[in-house]
Amino acid sequence: MPDILIEACVTSVFSAMNAEKGGALRVELCDNLIEGGTTPGAGTITLARAKLSIKLYVMIRPRGGDFCYSPLEFDIMKEDVKTAVSLGADGIVAGILMPDGSIDRERMGILRDLAGSCRFTCHRAFDMTADKQRALDDLMGLGIERVLTSGGKNKAPEGKELISKLVQQAGNDIIVMPGSGVNEN
Repeated sequence: MPDILIEACVTSVFSAMNAEKGGALRVELCDNLIEGGTTPGAGTITLARAKLSIKLYVMIRPRGGDFCYSPLEFDIMKEDVKTAVSLGADGIVAGILMPDGSIDRERMGILRDLAGSCRFTCHRAFDMTADKQRALDDLMGLGIERVLTSGGKNKAPEGKELISKLVQQAGNDIIVMPGSGVNEN
């Protein structure tokens, strides 16, 4: 395993295959990247799984916009998790917040349980939380494997101070993965 694991956010089977050729060891498959990423279709997940030998994480997000979801949207998310798992996803990427900007622990726990043995990443909904240290504790308590963050800023290099603090807080209990604006430099 290399010192730095490259994960590429991709929106098609073709770009997933190119990410693998380019050295990525994991892809986050989503649709509508312009909206911040939404759940890809079952056909896309199926063919990505068939064409890739690297890890395939699937975004579970019913729409762009905020991360506070209605009961119907949450029902859709639950079905999408089950579908992604049944189609061979190695991991699930999702995030749900309460209106006060805290992690929706109850519903995140339900999604985590539905993911079964799949890995689970909280995406950049984390960056919208009101108290990131508390949010990280909440995610650790839920058994979430990884949190994707730009340190509350638009790009991870701008949030590096907070990311560093979060890494220290996380210890070995959760992986803090910088995302957005991360490149070879």
